[in-house]
Amino acid sequence: MQKSQEDQKMTIQKKLSLDLKLKHQKNLHRHQIQNQKKQTKKMNKIKTNKMKKKIPIENKNTWVSIQL
Repeated sequence: MQKSQEDQKMTIQKKLSLDLKLKHQKNLHRHQIQNQKKQTKKMNKIKTNKMKKKIPIENKNTWVSIQL
């Protein structure tokens, strides 16, 4: 009887540790995804800034920024 109780405790502990590991992995994965999104957003912003060019309008001294 006593042995079965110990076994039960062990299985509960193992299950808890496994749950914690899974939770940790899930969180890590979530952060990786968020970082990736941030990185792509940054890269896209840089790309669009490079694509913006200033062109002169004839007969005027103003410059207009357009997106190509």
